[in-house]
Amino acid sequence: MLTEEEKSGPQLVLDVANALVQSIHAIKDEFKQIYVDQDLPLAERWYFFTNVPKELQSCYDYLMHFPTFEGKYGEIEWYDNYVYDRHREVDLVSMVEEQIMSYLEEGDEAGVKPFTKGNIDEFKEAILTKGYHSFVFDW
Repeated sequence: MLTEEEKSGPQLVLDVANALVQSIHAIKDEFKQIYVDQDLPLAERWYFFTNVPKELQSCYDYLMHFPTFEGKYGEIEWYDNYVYDRHREVDLVSMVEEQIMSYLEEGDEAGVKPFTKGNIDEFKEAILTKGYHSFVFDW
């Protein structure tokens, strides 16, 4: 192991990079605490979640399920209702704010099963609980 005086160039850069990665993990943990803090209004937490810099967002690398939500309202058909192909990254924020909300505003609730105007906030809570901004549609 090198002493502090012996560190230079590449080793110094690696040390800074490792410290940065540790800081990023700590920041993501702090983000997650805000996402699930029920003392804060959902609108405030959702705004925070949707504005986290892309570089600090988390992507789950497999098909994501929302058991509490889906157990209550029915399974989310990622391919049948939203035409997400296998291996595609599904951006949950865009899905909620663009796709689902546009259907609901147009009154086409049949096109966004199992979502309704009445349960979209519950789905947002389910997303915040997971803490992932996206996932890869793979099984």
